[in-house]
Amino acid sequence: MNSIKLIHSIQKVNLFRMIFPILFLFLLLIVALQFPLVNCLFPTNIDSSKSATELYNSKSIYVKTTTGKLYYTGYDYLKGSSVKGHYFYSLENGKCTIYLFSAIYFKDGVPSTIENVQINAMLIHDHSNLNQLLNLMAKDMNWTYDGLASCTDTVIISQMDYAVIPSVLIGIMLFFAFAFSVVHILILTFNIYKPQYAYTFLIFGHLRARKKTILDAAHELGSKVYFKSENMYLTKNYFIYISKVNIAIIPLANMAWAYKYSRLHKYFIFGEMTYSIKIYTKTNFQYVFSGKTKEVADNFLAYLEDTNENMLIGYTHENRLHSKDIMHSILSILFK
Repeated sequence: MNSIKLIHSIQKVNLFRMIFPILFLFLLLIVALQFPLVNCLFPTNIDSSKSATELYNSKSIYVKTTTGKLYYTGYDYLKGSSVKGHYFYSLENGKCTIYLFSAIYFKDGVPSTIENVQINAMLIHDHSNLNQLLNLMAKDMNWTYDGLASCTDTVIISQMDYAVIPSVLIGIMLFFAFAFSVVHILILTFNIYKPQYAYTFLIFGHLRARKKTILDAAHELGSKVYFKSENMYLTKNYFIYISKVNIAIIPLANMAWAYKYSRLHKYFIFGEMTYSIKIYTKTNFQYVFSGKTKEVADNFLAYLEDTNENMLIGYTHENRLHSKDIMHSILSILFK
């Protein structure tokens, strides 16, 4: 692999990482378009020109209105055994409209009638209790269900269901998620355009600039590779790992301890043993490179042992004692 291919690999990794935030951004846009936050904060006025059904059909589900004379139906909205709301109705121009008020709206008991009340409400279509309510009301009025239903608006004006705080909290969450996705996409776009400044999983030496590290590693990768196995490369001063989703560039001088460990993967009655290489650095980072064969892991560790006298190789009790200060790594990164 030459130096140009390393730069191209960094660009491909960042391009691959852009898939999820773009999909997430589209999902947020769909949710935002379906969530009427602006309408909740600024509810639509109900006047004589538009009915509740017309507003509901135009996606204006949050409204404010001044009611005419409302009559208590005698029936309540129950949640379990608790009374959460009370049903009222209005009769205007031969049309019956159902209202639902929260139980806490009335502090001194439920009145038989109320008039000229200013409320903010949510429009609810085909409420699950509407049919049952109309049946009960029809019996009380010595009327038929079909007769009452024919002149009753199918949209309930629910003061009880109007809730600003949850809507605002959801809106704030959507805003920050949207901003995070946009910033993430912009950073990845910059990394593709300027791969020498790209965020890869780097462990820097003292005062080593990111750009210089990437360019130095790319130069060494293009000039001479001392060890190569699968997607792992060792140059004079760097360990470089390249895959479709991640790139690691670790200065050899910063590597403190490396060892392998195995894991048995069972598939029904079959089993497969894979090996992982764990590397601790002097700056309290740890890297795990999984899915290796025993031969690859052994050859990699053997080369590090031959060329780095000050580096601990293998998992032994002595190495664990010598490296106890770096065991509590501040960041663990998995590479597959």
